[in-house]
Amino acid sequence: KNGGLWDVSAGGHINNNERVVDAAVRELYEETGIKAGQNDISELGVRKFGAAMVFSFILRLPDAPTFNFDVNEVVDHKIISRNEFINMKHDFNPGTLSRYLDYGNEIFK
Repeated sequence: KNGGLWDVSAGGHINNNERVVDAAVRELYEETGIKAGQNDISELGVRKFGAAMVFSFILRLPDAPTFNFDVNEVVDHKIISRNEFINMKHDFNPGTLSRYLDYGNEIFK
């Protein structure tokens, strides 16, 4: 939770000479302990927010992952369905719901 509201991310910066997909897999592991491969994630899109470029990915794993959160990064977590995500719209940081639904509509079909 961020400021008492949920957010949907494990993110950070791309290192020099690092591919975006490699950074996504690395940041996912660093912040959640989830070991994923490049074939486990799908890029949802790229958006510009101020001076930053935000690359969003969705993770698909066959089994529920084992989390090992960095206590300096994550306060709480919850795995939810798309419908639960939509119904929790007032519990998310502003812009999160529409941003991820816009990105994810094709993935969630």
